[in-house]
Amino acid sequence: MKVAIVSDEISSDFSTAVEIGTDWGIRAFEIRGLCSGRVPYVSKRDIDKVLEVKEEFGIEISALSPGAFKVPVDSEAVKKQLDDMLPKTYELAHRLGTNLVIVFGFHKGSQGKYPSEVVDLLGRAAEGASQEGIQLALENEPGCWADTGKVAAEMVRKVGHPNLRLNWDPCNSLSSGGKPYPEEYEELKDMMVHLHIKDLKGGKYVAVGEGDVDWRGQLRALIRDGFGGYYTIETHYGPKVKASKTCLENLRRMVLEAI
Repeated sequence: MKVAIVSDEISSDFSTAVEIGTDWGIRAFEIRGLCSGRVPYVSKRDIDKVLEVKEEFGIEISALSPGAFKVPVDSEAVKKQLDDMLPKTYELAHRLGTNLVIVFGFHKGSQGKYPSEVVDLLGRAAEGASQEGIQLALENEPGCWADTGKVAAEMVRKVGHPNLRLNWDPCNSLSSGGKPYPEEYEELKDMMVHLHIKDLKGGKYVAVGEGDVDWRGQLRALIRDGFGGYYTIETHYGPKVKASKTCLENLRRMVLEAI
């Protein structure tokens, strides 16, 4: 099993995050935010530090999350994200040794079914990623058209491109009114390339395994089905270091129980 963590869930300073994370036995880090901002719009100094720390500690960069398509589908920002943000993220991904980039399903503009433009734009992004050898992972996120696992999986199927798969986040699905496990998981498991692990209780983020997501059942199913992607902790509450360590310990305990 490949366990990773979103680095800024420990610290925005990448060297600090890696020093602490590797002391806990984590060898892979997903990058979202660094001291100077969110990738790819970060300083050269921050990128040089990531490369230096990566070599020094012998770690892997599991994925990059630039926040692409967390805007309305008709926003002027969409063109910039397609033409600038994503290409710069792909370039950075190659430098850092990963081929996985997380994207989102556009902010909802109304209730009801998502517009066809969502599928069209995700398809354009997937085609562009394929030319760069990049795998996109659509994350289900509250407030986006792709909010539950069911809807996100439907979008991926409609796009029908091998370079768009799913970053499954059961907690986000629960927040969006979905039924993550076992119902949605059975519909989307063949499309998963990445996994985010966090938990929620009564509308508040809590330690993994102590909330309303059936993580024990979900982990048993993932192990049974041979999921080979990263099991990525995305803590989402604080204090950061203590909370992340608790989530990691709980995850390891549940995995041992599942095995």
